Amino acid sequence: MQKLSVTELTAPVGALSGGQRKRLGLARALIMPCDLLILDEPTNHLDELTIIWLEEYLRNSKSAILVSTHDRYFLDHIVTSIVELDDRRLYSYEGNYGDYLLLR
Repeated sequence: MQKLSVTELTAPVGALSGGQRKRLGLARALIMPCDLLILDEPTNHLDELTIIWLEEYLRNSKSAILVSTHDRYFLDHIVTSIVELDDRRLYSYEGNYGDYLLLR
């Protein structure tokens, strides 16, 4: 939890800022064992060092990870395949975000 800057361990969740609540939710998701981890904009409210830590954590995770994000750099560092939904069709691409841009 320290890596995600979750320091207000005794404060009621309602007293936390939006960014603090987001980091607390992310910490909770990461400590729960799971087969599939679903993350929505996980880099929002995170500083650069925390994003680097998160990338490393996710790369070492044994869980499958489904992530929705606008952070292209984050995608470039963590994904091994991309699924695109376009006009009610799914398209699958192997590789990171840079590979996806070349292949589509």
